[in-house]
Amino acid sequence: MSKSFKDDLQTTERLFKDCIFKESEDGYYYVDPMPSKEQLDAYYKNLYWDWRNNKWNGSKNHGASPRDLVHYHLLKKYIPEFFNSGKKTIVNFGAGGGGISNLFWFDGFEIINVEPSGTPQSYESNWKTIDSIYELDEEESSIDLLYGSHSLEHVQSINDFKKVSSKILKSGGYMFWEVPNAHAPGSGYFENEIAVPHTYYFTLKFFNNWFDEIIQINNIIGIYAFNLLTIFVFVFPATIFLK
Repeated sequence: MSKSFKDDLQTTERLFKDCIFKESEDGYYYVDPMPSKEQLDAYYKNLYWDWRNNKWNGSKNHGASPRDLVHYHLLKKYIPEFFNSGKKTIVNFGAGGGGISNLFWFDGFEIINVEPSGTPQSYESNWKTIDSIYELDEEESSIDLLYGSHSLEHVQSINDFKKVSSKILKSGGYMFWEVPNAHAPGSGYFENEIAVPHTYYFTLKFFNNWFDEIIQINNIIGIYAFNLLTIFVFVFPATIFLK
């Protein structure tokens, strides 16, 4: 174990030291005490990807992964009209090295990557990266699709995130979320162990409480198996309402 990894590991563990699970009646569990926004912002900007790479060889994927390809297939299957009705703006929340953003870009979409550690400037136009989704707070009703794959469980305040995401999404816009299932083995909550650095642990009830209409996908499509370990949610509201 390298000295830098030891330092990163110690910093990561300190953020969640003495945390316990608390339950919300809205269908999720969260860590308490919750690390501050400043702590998490600094962590994801400076340490997360090095820690992840050393622990799981989970380096940033600058191209599209098999998971990205499957998600893109699902979006085209369930909302084909979205891809046939003019240029749209996509926000990839927790974009890493770009991933699915590349696929959207090749289909002519405008891309906003949200990634505090930075995403490569892969293209000269219709492609930008910001540190925080809250930078879009003034751009009301400007986003056609908010996409996130294993990123929602890392936020510092789910209520603040819901407010800003609902504010920036256009009427008739879509969201796509993939998150760990809190009630499945390996989620952390199932074993009563904090899955560092996850701050939230969601159940399907959370999404049912948040949105008027959802489609949950738990099946096998192509080369990728969806199972009960993960909750996959498409959101199909005419308008997003916070409940």
